[in-house]
Parts: sequence; C-alpha cells; structure tokens
Amino acid sequence: MKIKCPICKLESEVADCVINKEIPNKYLCPCGNEYQFDVSANIIENIPAIRKMEIKDSGKRQEFNSGSVRDTDEGKGQPHLIPGEALFHYKTNHNTKDNFLSTLDLIENNLLMFSKVSNKREDTIDYLHTAIEYTIEYIKETTGGCYSSPMRAVAIHFQQGAKKYAKNNWRKGQPISRMYDSAMRHLWACIDKKEDEPHSSALLWNLFAIVQTKLDVLHGYLPIELDDFPFLIEEIWEKK
Repeated sequence: MKIKCPICKLESEVADCVINKEIPNKYLCPCGNEYQFDVSANIIENIPAIRKMEIKDSGKRQEFNSGSVRDTDEGKGQPHLIPGEALFHYKTNHNTKDNFLSTLDLIENNLLMFSKVSNKREDTIDYLHTAIEYTIEYIKETTGGCYSSPMRAVAIHFQQGAKKYAKNNWRKGQPISRMYDSAMRHLWACIDKKEDEPHSSALLWNLFAIVQTKLDVLHGYLPIELDDFPFLIEEIWEKK
C-alpha cells in the first residue's frame, strides 16, 4: 500500500515510512515532513510542529564585525535588557496558575535566571543547559514524543539558515546577547501559540548557538567581546 505525503506529494510504501512500530500510523517522508495516516479512514493528518515552515525574512540584514550576518532586530525589542532576576522574582511571587508550571514556564524561568547579573558569566551557565533540556522536552511533547523529533526540527532550521545566509555563517561569531534576544522572542511566540514560523526549533537553535559560541570563545576561536551576556557586575557598577 502506498501513501502520499501532503507536503511534497511523494508516494511511498507504508512499510518504508513507519517511524516507530510502537506508534501506530506515524510516518516520516524523505522530505522531512512527519504525518499520521489513518488507514481505515483513509485520512492524512500532519503533525504541525514538523511541517517545514520557512524562517521569516524581513529583507534587512545586520552584519557583525566578524562578518557573520543575520536578520535585523530593528523594532523587535531586546529582551536581554529586561532585568531577568526581577521578572523571575515577580513570576514566582505572583503565580496565578495554582502553582502549575508548564514546560514553557520552566524554559522561561531558567533563561531569566541565566540572565542574572553575576561576577562571572559561567556562574549561571547551568540554567542555560536546563533550558535546553526543557526545550527538547517541549518539542517532544508537541511532535509525538520521540527524541529524534526535536533533533530533526532543529536540523531543518540549521539547513534553512544555511540556505538563507551561508553554511556556518553564524559560526563566524555573533554576540550572545543577540542570540538570547532571539531565543526569548521565539519562546514568547510559543507561549502565544503562534504558528507563523517554526518558533520552537528557532528557540532550540539559538540556545545551541549560545552554548557553542561560549565554547568557541573559550577555545580562542572567537573574540571574547562576543561573550557579552549575561552582564557582569563590574560592567554595570564600575568601581572607581
């Protein structure tokens, strides 16, 4: 029996498309689209988060001193300027959800604590790692529950980014504050249930990019100036 992918229209044998025999009627097309097919009802249903949504493009570019380029943040807001510790304090002391925290709440809380002003930027890195863990869990929750779902989603995001700019364009170096801003905006879009672009995979992309940029700075591949966030105490309250 053959089934047709609702995105690329490719016909494939059912036996060649089954992702996991423990998850009935779930298929993955070679184009990267994941969908469900009810054999008895002859109905195909896409799994929204795996659809190959395109990355938005404002048409305006921001080029960094490193030569790396990305879409401008003009008019989008800069979340890294929000005092994360204050917002976290407000959220934890004014919780109106009967103490229930969703996975998205946990991601935001950890990113806010990651942004806390400290003596060393490494002091809050564990919060970033936890945010990545919860982001992967969120994508699994919304796309079928297997580990490969978030990895495929972020791989597609890397692929689209390489097509939009150039392969490894971001590895030339971008300020971490800029990636944090993008991560938070995509997180808020997930909270608002926006489906105009792949926000969850964009969130995960930015978090991976922050970690790798910090590692590249540590290894001496990139200038230390790019590791500009979280803010350091001495940068805000300079001692005279």
